[in-house]
Amino acid sequence: MQKSLKKHKKCRFCQLARNLLLIIISTLGIFSALIFLPQWFNATHQDSAYFQVLNAESVARDGSYYVNARLKMDFSPEVVEALENGVPLNLLIELKVWQQHSIVDKVIKESTQRFEYRFNALTGIHSMFHKTTGQKYNFDSREDALALLGNIYNAHLIDSKELDSGSHHRVEIRVLLDIWSLPTALRPVASLSPQWRLESQWYSWMLN
Repeated sequence: MQKSLKKHKKCRFCQLARNLLLIIISTLGIFSALIFLPQWFNATHQDSAYFQVLNAESVARDGSYYVNARLKMDFSPEVVEALENGVPLNLLIELKVWQQHSIVDKVIKESTQRFEYRFNALTGIHSMFHKTTGQKYNFDSREDALALLGNIYNAHLIDSKELDSGSHHRVEIRVLLDIWSLPTALRPVASLSPQWRLESQWYSWMLN
């Protein structure tokens, strides 16, 4: 009887030890994932397609400020395949004007230029539709279509009267693929895939 009790206690101890070991291994796994997953995501994202703001500036003229900028946009093979199979892509150019304060900055103006990009496999035509202005442009190649977005010239930013003359102001711009405007069936895949999460970093400069 005594031996049976000792054996039972030993088994319980072994079980507790195994459970503790599993908890330690699981904790280490989660900790490692938290450390290395962002690095993996960044590396994957950098190795694939990317969007980038190469440079940008603001110009004052006739009581308003305008933006000139150069953007670079590369698509991943997955995005190109979807485009060539008739999936429309919505590309956004976002602008923000920040008023700087000693405690917290605030956005005083923001705007979004929306473009819908389609490819017609029958005609070979690349179409870029400017949703804000209603203008439509046709091109013979993807490079020419993206060049329309890649060279921003004299885009209205803000009127001078909207600025606080006693404050400093900062401008930010970025370009991104709007995955939430994709067909419903494609959104779950796009939201989880680094190949679809195409957006530039915010590019900022001080308003002159």
